Amino acid sequence: MEVIGYDLFFDTRHYLDVPQHTQFYVYPAQIDARRIRLICQAIAGMVLVQNRLYPDPFEFSGIREYRPADPMRRINWKASARCGSLMVNEFDSTTSIQATIVLDVEDSHILRYEALTEEGIRIASSLAAKMVKEHMELELISNAVIKEEEGGAPRQLCWTAKAEAGQVAKLNRQLACIDTQEATEPISSVLAQETAQKRSGRIYVLISKNQEHTADALNALAANGNEILWILPVRSGMKLEARETPSVHLMRWEVLT
Repeated sequence: MEVIGYDLFFDTRHYLDVPQHTQFYVYPAQIDARRIRLICQAIAGMVLVQNRLYPDPFEFSGIREYRPADPMRRINWKASARCGSLMVNEFDSTTSIQATIVLDVEDSHILRYEALTEEGIRIASSLAAKMVKEHMELELISNAVIKEEEGGAPRQLCWTAKAEAGQVAKLNRQLACIDTQEATEPISSVLAQETAQKRSGRIYVLISKNQEHTADALNALAANGNEILWILPVRSGMKLEARETPSVHLMRWEVLT
């Protein structure tokens, strides 16, 4: 940083060079909350039929009188004003949701779709922020390569939400450090590694524009007893080759370019 100053009569100019050792992060832009809400509703619908244990933060069912054990954030102030006593929002119950967001940034074909890759990163950031806010068990895995410091060793993106403040900011810093020019492994390989872990009862949300070999990898992952939601960013008029199956729910996500 350079600082330039003058004396009181503007006769003499003074210079000062100040070395800087800082960096700043350009976080992903956030997706319209109404579109993110559609994803949340799809996730809630995938677990609504399972054992009813925990309140679902996405499925509103009605209003009832306030109880001492109810959290203040559930108070419906408009309904309370009409009724003359405290009323709270009530939610349907579903199983406790354990979710994994799988972000695919591979863009190695001759014809690159950088806008779709960037949109996928924005979706991952916005969805994670919403799910963390609702105290859901969440992790994010990816084939993305990140470089957090100049000259630092690149590593693969992997993030788990913990019970502490600033979790979304930590994720956004990692997303900001994705090097989209780095070679990445196919997302089918990442999904195969997840399948090999034999985890079951999870919700997997895949964000990927790549359709080749992806469906087979998702079906194998679903066979472990998992629910799959595939968010497929596409441009207007782009051919959709992937097809929804009983175990893989497909959401077309049109990106304006």
